[in-house]
Order: sequence, then C-alpha cells, then structure tokens
Amino acid sequence: MALVDNIITLAQTVGADIKALESGKVAVVPGKQLSTEDYTTSEKSKVASVNASATVNATDALLRDRTTHTGVQSIATVGQLQATLDHIQITLALGV
Repeated sequence: MALVDNIITLAQTVGADIKALESGKVAVVPGKQLSTEDYTTSEKSKVASVNASATVNATDALLRDRTTHTGVQSIATVGQLQATLDHIQITLALGV
C-alpha cells in the first residue's frame, strides 16, 4: 500500500502544481499575440515618420551630452510651468 499511497501523493502534488501554473497563465485574447498589442496606429505612424538616418552621424554619447542641446524652448511649451512659477513667486512674496 505504501507504493500506492506514494503514487496518489505524487499525482495530487502534480495536480496542484498544474493548477498553480494555470492560475498564472495569460489568457488568450482574440486578435492578440503573446504580448498585448496596444500600440496604436497613430503611434506606429509617428515612429514610422522618423527619418531612419535622423541621428546616424551622432554617437550615443553625443546624443546624451546635455552640452550639445543648445536649442531654446519657450516657457509656454512646458505645461503649467508659468503658473507654477507664478505660484512660487507669490508664496515667497507672502512668506507663506
């Protein structure tokens, strides 16, 4: 009987392992592959419109070097920056 008990215990353990694996599996979603495909057509078009050679002549180190970023950006193009700065100025002026 010991052999039968061992086989039953083993079968129960394997069954529990299978249930545990199944509980963590990713359900099949029609129209999707192994990973989600939430990449929109708009995003795909935007990336596709970037010229493949846009940075071909620049090394990664150069592209990351902040001293090469010499452009000027209008404060209006940074969301809520002016309002935040105004609020800070008023707060400092009032000593709050």
